[in-house]
Amino acid sequence: MARSKRVVSTQLEVIRNVMTSAREHKTHLTLAELAVITYYPEASISAQLRRLKNQGHSITKTVREIREFSGGSHGIVWEYALD
Repeated sequence: MARSKRVVSTQLEVIRNVMTSAREHKTHLTLAELAVITYYPEASISAQLRRLKNQGHSITKTVREIREFSGGSHGIVWEYALD
């Protein structure tokens, strides 16, 4: 009996596939949204997005929102798109 081989995608392939799908749906995604979709930590996703960029893919990074915190500090939520 022939066994079917299980294909395991690399983290880079998964991120590229999700970003390609998002592009097809004209959607930008934050690191948090990518983490929910892929189950990968945000730091790993950020590294893979840099890797895609280094491989020649065009990645757009834009501000989705600026959050204000007590004490006057703020944080930026970035969103990413594969061009």
